[in-house]
Parts: sequence; structure tokens; C-alpha cells
Amino acid sequence: YLVSGTYRYSTITSPNMCSFVNHFNSVSFWASSLILRRDSKDDRQRVYRRLLAVMEHLIKLNNFSSAFALFAALCKTAVRRVVNLTNKQEKILANSQTLMDSSESYKNLRSAFKICDTPSYCLSRSLYGRSNFPDSW
Repeated sequence: YLVSGTYRYSTITSPNMCSFVNHFNSVSFWASSLILRRDSKDDRQRVYRRLLAVMEHLIKLNNFSSAFALFAALCKTAVRRVVNLTNKQEKILANSQTLMDSSESYKNLRSAFKICDTPSYCLSRSLYGRSNFPDSW
């Protein structure tokens, strides 16, 4: 789920979009590498569970952009190959997949934005730069 596409965003013509795309990719790579750098299977499972819980809370807080970045990391083939998911974790991922499904131009996600009782927001790279992501918990 790397954010990219047919559009070429220029740092001159659309610096905010470039910053958003770079931040999304940074969060996604950070989360997946946090899991994959663990030596033992138990440690990888623990970090995966923690990130899954964080993703759930981000959805509840209507922070869909950060939740989507974590979702992208948790669904990467390399990550899914090294963790065993419980039925509960599979259900959480399935619900998240339904919300973040790209069919009909993200219809479910747009609907979630509309019914939010609090403002939805994106994390800005200026507030949460790459250096603020810890290497371990």
C-alpha cells in the first residue's frame, strides 16, 4: 500500500502532498521494520499485537490516515509470513480491510469520514517527524 500513483507530485507545486506521502510511507516502513527486526517469534507477535491495538485506537479516534499506514504495514507479505494471527486478530484485520477497501474510490472510508462526530485528521510530518518513531518499546 505504498502511497503513489500516476500523479507526479512536485515539492514545488504540492509540498504538502509530498510531505503527506512521505510521512505515510515512513510510518508504514517504520512499523513493518519494527516487527521484522525482532529476533524471536514471541517478540514479533508481541509487537504485532501492540501495533494492531494502536491501529484500532486510531480508527476509534478517527485518525484514518495513520491507521491506514499501520494497516499497510501489518498486511505486508513479509510481516504476515512471520506472525501467526489469532481468530480475533484476523477479525480485526478483516474489519479494517472492509473500512479501507479501495473499491469505489474508498467508499467505506469516505462514509466513515462523513459520520464522524469529531474532526478527522492526518498527522503532519512537521509535528511527527521520522526521528520521533522509537526503535523499540
